[in-house]
Amino acid sequence: KSEVDHMIAAGAFNRRSCGRLYEEFFGLDAEARAIRDASGMIERTLGRVLEAIGEAGQDVKSFGSVLADFSGKVDGDVASGQGLRSALETILAETRKMEVRSGELERRFSDTTDEIVELRRNLDEMRLAATTDALTGIANRKHFDIQLKEYTDDCARNGEPLSLLMMDVDFFKKFNDEYGHQIGDMVLRLVARTIAECVRGRDFVARYGGEEFVVLLPRTGLEGAFAVAENIRNTVASKRLARKSTGESLGMVTLSFGVAQFKPGETLEDFVTRADTGLYKAKKRGRNRVESAEPTATEVRRVGVRS
Repeated sequence: KSEVDHMIAAGAFNRRSCGRLYEEFFGLDAEARAIRDASGMIERTLGRVLEAIGEAGQDVKSFGSVLADFSGKVDGDVASGQGLRSALETILAETRKMEVRSGELERRFSDTTDEIVELRRNLDEMRLAATTDALTGIANRKHFDIQLKEYTDDCARNGEPLSLLMMDVDFFKKFNDEYGHQIGDMVLRLVARTIAECVRGRDFVARYGGEEFVVLLPRTGLEGAFAVAENIRNTVASKRLARKSTGESLGMVTLSFGVAQFKPGETLEDFVTRADTGLYKAKKRGRNRVESAEPTATEVRRVGVRS
């Protein structure tokens, strides 16, 4: 807020400054720091491994020299029992040293392996955190962008349909203004959980931003997408919110939907824009409904079988 106020006062609040604010406060800085920390740990671990390998190589070289010296003595003048005994004692002593060094090397490699396992776990947690919306527990916008590219590539490659649902909580500001942001957060979690329960298989659910959610529906045409959207809409509308502490009814939650089917060759931006246009149409036509940007949207049957 302080940064925004300062920018407004300076007349520098624009698209570019908004982008900088996002990167600084909500963007990839934390992720970048985590990656740098992980890289540093990898570098240190590999350094210790290389050091241990170098020491092991020196130990083997030294032991080899002792063996070569022993061999020379046996082939030469160590015919006497005393000389042979002395050489054997030397070999046994060096062998014991080699055993100790090997044990130490094994322990060091074991410790390194544990560190690598821990590092992998940390990286997995970091990857999950980077692609998950902290409030709702579903995928975030970044994860959606990645999956959108992957799903549209699959669609272009295999020729199967792909549809996108874009939905928005109707009158969400009312929940925040009348009941507080905690209730608003509860509404978002309820919606996210309900959407996730209404989809299947490879269907992909994400929080797009604010009170907006998206669902990618592979192998699903426009008619099937309308059916999924109507199912989600009706299921969410059937929920009744109540304040836990008092039992006070907080009313119902409704969603407006925009639906689009991917057209091979169109850009990802155009695909999302068409779904967003459908959402805008649903809002304009009274909310709590499903619409598409396509001219024939009103002619599409609202109930259908998904392919």
